[in-house]
Amino acid sequence: MNRYHKTKKELIQDIEAMEKEIEKLKKTHENLQTLFNTAPIGLSIVNEEGLYEYVNEFYCKLYGYTPEELIGKHFSMVIPSENKAALIEQHKAFMMNRITTTNEFKVINKKQEQFTVIVTSVYFTDSNALPKKASYVVDITEQKKIEEIFRYQAYHDSLTGLPNRKYFMESLNAAREKCSKCNHMLAVMFLDLDRFKNINDVLGHSAGDLLIQSVAERLRKSLDETYVLSRFGGDEFVILLPEVYYIDIIIKTAEKIIKLFELPFIIHGKELFITTSMGIGIYPYDGTDSETLIKNADTAMYKAKTHSRGNYQLYSSAINLSAFSSLALENDLYHALEKNQLVLYYQPQVNICTGEIVGAEALIRWQHPELGLLNPDQFIPLAEDNGLIIPIGKWVLETACMQNRKWQDFGYSPIKIAVNLSALQIQQNDFVDTVTNILRTSRLNPSDLELEITESIVMKSDIEDLIKLNQLKQLGIKFSMDDFGMGYSSLNNLKNLNLHHLKIDRSFLYDIDLNSNNCAIFTAILFLANSLNLNIVPEGIETQNQLDFLKKILNFARSTLQLKINAQLQTQSKPQITTENLCPKVQGFLFSPPVPADQFEELLKKGKFEIL
Repeated sequence: MNRYHKTKKELIQDIEAMEKEIEKLKKTHENLQTLFNTAPIGLSIVNEEGLYEYVNEFYCKLYGYTPEELIGKHFSMVIPSENKAALIEQHKAFMMNRITTTNEFKVINKKQEQFTVIVTSVYFTDSNALPKKASYVVDITEQKKIEEIFRYQAYHDSLTGLPNRKYFMESLNAAREKCSKCNHMLAVMFLDLDRFKNINDVLGHSAGDLLIQSVAERLRKSLDETYVLSRFGGDEFVILLPEVYYIDIIIKTAEKIIKLFELPFIIHGKELFITTSMGIGIYPYDGTDSETLIKNADTAMYKAKTHSRGNYQLYSSAINLSAFSSLALENDLYHALEKNQLVLYYQPQVNICTGEIVGAEALIRWQHPELGLLNPDQFIPLAEDNGLIIPIGKWVLETACMQNRKWQDFGYSPIKIAVNLSALQIQQNDFVDTVTNILRTSRLNPSDLELEITESIVMKSDIEDLIKLNQLKQLGIKFSMDDFGMGYSSLNNLKNLNLHHLKIDRSFLYDIDLNSNNCAIFTAILFLANSLNLNIVPEGIETQNQLDFLKKILNFARSTLQLKINAQLQTQSKPQITTENLCPKVQGFLFSPPVPADQFEELLKKGKFEIL
């Protein structure tokens, strides 16, 4: 018989074998289906368009939908609205790249409740060669909660709930990095409770714990929310002031903290008086790394205890040159110019009436390779002593003029650039030629340059120096007197020099809204400047209260002068006084700290500040 022709019996046997195989396959399919549906993990399959083609029971239970509510719908229905666009793009990239991925997502269920899942996605093609994505979903919400609890415990003190040493050190490291980029200080305050051991010994540890908790709560409620308050252990607390521009802020905060301990603490129903001793380390002066800052603040705290308890001590008030003598710093300064370590920062000067940026003061900084960014008061005295102020001053003038011209070439409205002069610069025989050559090279209009001199410079200058200043004035260069009111009385020189601006020292404005004497002095300077046809430039505007009070003084001055003008109009055709100088430009941290040239350009793009 031909082996390709089977008997009827053989065919029946083959059919029965095939039926058994089909039955096996059905059973396997049913088992797989049961496995998929009963597996404690969400399973889904979506097509290239992101539409569901399969979901198991656990997936439906996870999201609160029935299979019918999901099949044929887009997977983004379980994604929070703010993340939908990003995840749709991610799905497109997945289908294109065809790689297995595992990601953590925030998702929402049918009740719009949010929870967290881990999703592993695998690319495959079905029997029709169509691309698909299979995803395995695990709910990790409870796991995340447990992780958050462990994280909280790892970063917080169990007794007070305050950040612990680990949290503080990470915050301090981050704040230091920001300081080095943004040119401001930070302060570390190290507090220790005086005679705390006696309280533990006499009243017991439970009373000591209650006192620690009470101190923590009082500090927490009283400190600025941007500060980091930490308990280091025992009766030691450490406070981080992450962004400080003036030492006064640190001092005021220290005094406020000391004052907090004047009121008693109620422990077990009884009043308990206790004081604290505090040491303060300031970055970058007292250390450029976290460990040194804390060590020096701790050292200052022990110094406070030896003086008299219940007070604070600064570690130092100058640069901590533990590894640098002044001679070494001076040697470094000789090479600062050639190594391009000097940089200029610019602080905007703003029209108080319109908010427009009308000028900028150029302020030098030294990016020291080991000491970090140094302010001028940390190295300019050295430069004046050794004569380096001459090349440094020339570099500042060249850089500022070139930068101002560059901004104008970019299409920004012209502004005046203000540059500080030293007495040594003016005394140079070629001073006038130096300035005129810089203006010629930079192509800057002389009227866009303002040279700042101090009262002390004017008093020390001889007739030849004053002639030089007037020669530059005739070219169109503006002159202003910096820190007016802080030096010698030079009213006669104000008249003879024919200045354009008086820059009012920040000390008169620091608490002008609270100090009646400062208010009276400032008002008197304002009327004096106006009578001499001078503009004023109030410096150090740091708060909205200062600005509001300043505007009140200016409005009062305008009203007073207008009455005088009206009176003069009745007796003469042209009044001798005017209110034109009573809309001054101001500068201060309320608007912007001194910033590098690229950041100042961003301010120029905005064009103006909002004056409330």
